[in-house]
Amino acid sequence: MKLILNADLYLRNLNRTDEKAFYNLLVENYVYFKEALTWLNQNQLKKQAFESLELRIKMVSREKSLPLWFGIIYKEQLCGMIGFNELDSDNDIREMGYFIGEKFASKGIMTSSLESMIDYSLIV
Repeated sequence: MKLILNADLYLRNLNRTDEKAFYNLLVENYVYFKEALTWLNQNQLKKQAFESLELRIKMVSREKSLPLWFGIIYKEQLCGMIGFNELDSDNDIREMGYFIGEKFASKGIMTSSLESMIDYSLIV
């Protein structure tokens, strides 16, 4: 699944081929991410990247089997992730998580991604 936001930016479901790009994103932004992604451990980043990616790939909505997590792709580069940690349509509860690499911050990428995910939450 691909959600196109503009000519340079789209969200797409994650897959195992994203492992290297996700690992590199974590390595390049370790200090930047550390405060928010408290699970990061510099000595175990490769393992954590794999486990975190696997978890996000497997997270799909119960009712429609649609992906709950997406890679944020800017100019064909994985620059972050966004998705739902909790999605309870019965009780109208949606908890989102997201992060973006430091060099991609303050470009409107996350704002556009959040707006798209809010719209997406209405169909999942």
